[in-house]
Amino acid sequence: MSIALVSMDGTLNLDLTESGQRLLDGANTQRPGVFRIQAQMFSMLDSLTVALHSAPLPAQAVFSDNHGHVQSFACAPKPRFGQIGGTATVAADRGRLLAHFARPAPSSSPYLHKSQGPLAPHPAAIDQPYPTAGTDGFLTISFYSFFNIPSEHVQPARDKIQNEWSTDLGIVGRIYICEQGINAQLSVPQENALKLRQWLEDSQMFRGRIPKFNWAIDHRKSFKALHVRVRPLVATGAPLRLEELAHEPEYLSPEAWENELNQIKESGAQPLLIDMRNNYEFRIGRFEGAVCPDVDTFRDEMAVVRDLCADKNTPIHMYCAGGIRCSVAGAILKSEGYANVKTLKGGVIAYGRHIREQQSPQSIFHGKNFTFDKRLGEEVTSEILTKCDQCGGPCDVFTNCANTSCNLLFVQCEKCAEKHKHTCGNELCIERAGMSHDELIKNRMPPLWDYRTRVRPEEAFGPDGIARPKKKMTA
Repeated sequence: MSIALVSMDGTLNLDLTESGQRLLDGANTQRPGVFRIQAQMFSMLDSLTVALHSAPLPAQAVFSDNHGHVQSFACAPKPRFGQIGGTATVAADRGRLLAHFARPAPSSSPYLHKSQGPLAPHPAAIDQPYPTAGTDGFLTISFYSFFNIPSEHVQPARDKIQNEWSTDLGIVGRIYICEQGINAQLSVPQENALKLRQWLEDSQMFRGRIPKFNWAIDHRKSFKALHVRVRPLVATGAPLRLEELAHEPEYLSPEAWENELNQIKESGAQPLLIDMRNNYEFRIGRFEGAVCPDVDTFRDEMAVVRDLCADKNTPIHMYCAGGIRCSVAGAILKSEGYANVKTLKGGVIAYGRHIREQQSPQSIFHGKNFTFDKRLGEEVTSEILTKCDQCGGPCDVFTNCANTSCNLLFVQCEKCAEKHKHTCGNELCIERAGMSHDELIKNRMPPLWDYRTRVRPEEAFGPDGIARPKKKMTA
């Protein structure tokens, strides 16, 4: 905090109090006519009050806080009020100047920040209570936020995060950053979770813009390394603009979401409930009565949603894993005139935590939430909704074929995993799964599947539970 008080004689008496604690008391003159102090503003700071006693009052008071807000006020015998940083006020009266710095009013949305100016920091306690870490000491979190990042700052921000989060904080995970904001899925050492929040709030770019961490349902070190990539936050197939994202859907807490859907059903109606995830995510877990468009791209999915909602006044409820896909889809629909679009805040992840916290859970979500990390799923309820792609037995455990050139995503039970050496059962895949890393490099081969088939095992497996690509396979 830097406060410059410009007086006529350069002699001022000032008391500085930060969160009720006296930091400075007395006079301090650097040069005639200017009084300047420096003080550290911490992330936990709720307010700062400066009381100036001087006779006569200084001719002018100039306030510059560490968020870049600068404002000048002429002092007068009668009260004079102004705004600093959105909510801070100053008043001058009877020889006493009061400046009170308070946290600006929060954005109406936790995910969208249209202001390009600096924001006040979130309190360090925003992410509490902290969950219990996994046995390996890691916590898994996700967060996203839409805000403007100047194009020339994107790559430097990417490089800084990659270096400091990996080296200094031991964070692993996947982050997308671009001119429209950031989308992150991370595993953080438990002892560094608070340090991550402090890093964010110390950053002028991210300060006040990253909402409360979306804690996972199950915690462990879910990634091998940290990968920070400059790319769109959601693969929509078309550029996103903040102006379009400003048409936000209505966010419902897990409890409100559950209550509203139950009330609709109790009334005898059937809600239009759309699962905006992929078909393989839907396969192992879903909300009661949900519809998941069987398509391959976000653009195709939006086309199906529009077909389902011919009447733009029809109430739409939509959900995804962590919320970002529905934030984007809901904003697009709202911008096109759809009047009543609601989404589950925090997605299935938040709802799963909600169910875990209930003493007598009656979940309207059944099965697992698919995760895009080493876990490949976290349990919301113990119900198994699908079967092993190889033997047909009850199973909901996704895996990738151990042959990285195949990498087929499919459901495999323990018995079949042992029988087929954690592969799709193809002889070449079993052979390559047993090769050393050097052998695989020497005998490199192109991918066996296109993306569509790789995530649709029903198109890859034969009746005998063996996957056979249509293209010729050679080692």
